Amino acid sequence: MTTPTYSLPLSDLDRANLRFHAASVGKSPAQSDEALIAIYYGLTPAPVAAAQPVPPSVTAADVAEQLRQPVTERLVEAARDKVTEIAKGAKAAAVKAAVEAAVESVQQYRIVRIEIRKDDTVRTLPDEYRHPVFEDVLTALSVRENVYLVGGAGSGKTTLAKQAADALGLPFYSTGAVGMAYQLQGFINAEGDYMQTDLYRAYTEGGVFLFDEIDGSSANAILAFNAIAANDYAAFPNGTVKRHADFVIIAAANTYGNGANRDYIGRAPLDGSSLDRFGFIAMDYDEKLELAISLNDVWTRWVQQCRKVANEHRMQVIISPRASIKGGKMLAAGMSVDKVANMYIFKGMSESDRARFPALPTI
Repeated sequence: MTTPTYSLPLSDLDRANLRFHAASVGKSPAQSDEALIAIYYGLTPAPVAAAQPVPPSVTAADVAEQLRQPVTERLVEAARDKVTEIAKGAKAAAVKAAVEAAVESVQQYRIVRIEIRKDDTVRTLPDEYRHPVFEDVLTALSVRENVYLVGGAGSGKTTLAKQAADALGLPFYSTGAVGMAYQLQGFINAEGDYMQTDLYRAYTEGGVFLFDEIDGSSANAILAFNAIAANDYAAFPNGTVKRHADFVIIAAANTYGNGANRDYIGRAPLDGSSLDRFGFIAMDYDEKLELAISLNDVWTRWVQQCRKVANEHRMQVIISPRASIKGGKMLAAGMSVDKVANMYIFKGMSESDRARFPALPTI
């Protein structure tokens, strides 16, 4: 498969693909075509020229478009002052509406800057989108306390785990749901050689180990995992080994370990000894982040409305940020909104359930 190449002028589809790529590597998707191409090829985008003043008849959409870029809290205040100056002379109500809409748009794409301090050393993490619970997870991992992330499908648990490992400067290892203990512990092959696993490497060499879908794993596998998670020494097929000081675990699940629910019917309950090994952190959908990385704000806001309706009526359907991201990409590729809605929202839903949702957006 050949790697696509991009050059100016960009088509709408190429622009959509480049915006999606920028978001996937932690950059703002709301940039110029030149900057998007530079990001794709791993280059540093040229500085963006200051936005030109707009007429006094400024609208909220005009202001938001000029200010839609990742900024710090200081720039948010500067943006508020600038918009007020631009809109000077307009009616007071119109000015207030334009300012508030512009600041909301800026906040939507805001990237939080985080500093890590160790002894006398201060390291600033690279600018990228992070979930609001990132700091809590990072704090726990920094003192090598295991964390259990609970969140819906598509809430970004895997992405957050990788970001935390990078922030701590530790290797990242992961596994999904497992049915047999050997998938975690490894095994001795026919030649007598020990076949290592990512868990073994993280335990003996240090690193962040993500046990994704832990509530979808078998009871026997979890029991084998318990001893490894809690003790300073653990038995593997090649013998007993010492736990590395920098070994720490993130378990990720759709439930609190209490068994199946209406949305996740294939989840098994975990016993108390397993759950006692973790500190629990809930990870809800971050709708600001969802808007920032999706390609179509109108579609994404409609998806979020549908999610709210589904929750209110306790409908057995999962509407995750993946619907916003994938749907926005399909819209950019030219697919009609009704077909995209059938692909990512309705998915064989009954007519009575479909009638509960708001009307399809005009895109």
